Amino acid sequence: SELKPLIDRTCRTMPEQDTTYIGGSSLGGLISIHACMEQPDVFGKCFAFSPSLGWDEEQLMASLSAGRVWPKNVELWLSMGTNEGKDANAQAANLNRAHRLRDLLKPAQTETTLPLQFQEFEMGTHDEKSWALQFSVALKSMLGQPVRRQ
Repeated sequence: SELKPLIDRTCRTMPEQDTTYIGGSSLGGLISIHACMEQPDVFGKCFAFSPSLGWDEEQLMASLSAGRVWPKNVELWLSMGTNEGKDANAQAANLNRAHRLRDLLKPAQTETTLPLQFQEFEMGTHDEKSWALQFSVALKSMLGQPVRRQ
């Protein structure tokens, strides 16, 4: 209610919902998911790289399991690396959470909803180097056009 209107007033933006994207990694990915669920009239696309789905005792998953649904007008990119966590147990738990989130959101998908895109990155880790590699894949996939590196 404050930051986006300020940006739209002071910068040359396309302020409509379908041209407004939000994204992040780790807690930033989780916050991006929450922002889209709370403000679906503001955001058209959400990029969630390795979201911290275990945060706050998995409250996001609990709310979706209890019947809360993903907004039909917001497209979601969700990704998780296979090596995210300090040990094999943590890695398996993080990947399992991402699969559970994907599965919780799948029933909401119909012909009229925008797609959920889930990508599991083999050997991906919970760090900026891994997210940088995922970023171009996500942009290409979500925007449907080639991404050029400068």
